[in-house]
Amino acid sequence: MRLHRTVATALALLALLARAHPALAQAPSDSAERASTGWDIQPSIGVARHSPVGYDWGIMADRSHLFVGVDLRATVLHLGRVRLYYAPSLTPLLVLSHDRSDGSSEPQRSTAHGAGVAPFGVGLGVALTPRVSIFGASRVGFIQFDRVIPVPNAATFNVTLEWGAELEWRSRTGRALTVGYKFHHLSNVYTAMENPGVDANVFTAGYGWHWRGPRRR
Repeated sequence: MRLHRTVATALALLALLARAHPALAQAPSDSAERASTGWDIQPSIGVARHSPVGYDWGIMADRSHLFVGVDLRATVLHLGRVRLYYAPSLTPLLVLSHDRSDGSSEPQRSTAHGAGVAPFGVGLGVALTPRVSIFGASRVGFIQFDRVIPVPNAATFNVTLEWGAELEWRSRTGRALTVGYKFHHLSNVYTAMENPGVDANVFTAGYGWHWRGPRRR
């Protein structure tokens, strides 16, 4: 129930951002003619259930994730239908919960809450039509939790790595709706006694707009 309430809160925040953004965004009339300056800003939510178990990366099972994020994009290179982006992201909230499977011998862990940033990101976008694009990105960052995760001898500070893709539909006013998938990994990179990473197959939905920057007088 706690996870459901958090999802509802995240959706409400996204709706509020979607209604409040016109005062900040100066969107062009056609997405194909957007200026190469400024930023694409995209608040989003992502959900992943039952973390997959690997041998070299994440080895912790039964962890579920709820992401509240803001993805950013600035054009670095524009060649026809293709754009290369600098693509950092913010994570105001990541909820990591333990959904223990029946028969598991692992003790139940408390839900952890974290926040972080991924300043190292690169993205590639391809316009399929004037309004529909596909976008892929990979990012490296870090996140700080309010308690040690995912086991007692691990750490509160973790490094993150992710990559994924999304489909974007942009209206005539420049507003965008996106759906996508990303693989997300976090671990403390052996800065603690134990380093059992946690992986996630994350499905995302977002709402975005283009911001050209402060107006010059």
